[in-house]
Amino acid sequence: MKIALLEPLNVSEEMLREMAAPVLERGHELTVYDTKADSPQEVIRRAQGMDAVIIANTPFPAEAVTENPALKYIDVAFTGDLNNKHRHNIHATFLNPCNDEGHSILQQMNNIP
Repeated sequence: MKIALLEPLNVSEEMLREMAAPVLERGHELTVYDTKADSPQEVIRRAQGMDAVIIANTPFPAEAVTENPALKYIDVAFTGDLNNKHRHNIHATFLNPCNDEGHSILQQMNNIP
């Protein structure tokens, strides 16, 4: 599965590696962007061809869903426009990058087969 972290989560590189390790060990590919997208078109470009995306504070344009038939999973840390996800059979979760219980977005991704 191709997974993209579409924007920085403001966690250390060490923590990100730690969170991503189980996902990578199962053979998934992870692309990490360390800058925020400067336009909706850039968000769409970054999501293109991905099976799963992780976003935080950047709105997720409807076109990122409708123009990406591979997309199956969206993880939203804070905000996003996901009005079209149900029409395209996409699973979405909403949680903080690291909540009080120590769960992270990438740890949640461990539930992906």
